[in-house]
Amino acid sequence: FSEKKSYDEIVEKLISELERMGFVEQQDEVEKTWKVLASFHYIEELIDCISITDDTDDAEHTGEKDKETDKEKEEQP
Repeated sequence: FSEKKSYDEIVEKLISELERMGFVEQQDEVEKTWKVLASFHYIEELIDCISITDDTDDAEHTGEKDKETDKEKEEQP
């Protein structure tokens, strides 16, 4: 949405995307009012249920252990 310049253009683009995906529908074209559909709330709940683990922390810790092991090997006679 950053390619749009005015606030109105950004909102218009966002609304058209939400409408295309079935999350909102227009109630009144003159007043430009929209109704948020149940599908939007469903997708919100679905996203809240998703749990993403950060594998980069594990990789960093594993890398540190490898370095320590290499260092210990070098110190052994």
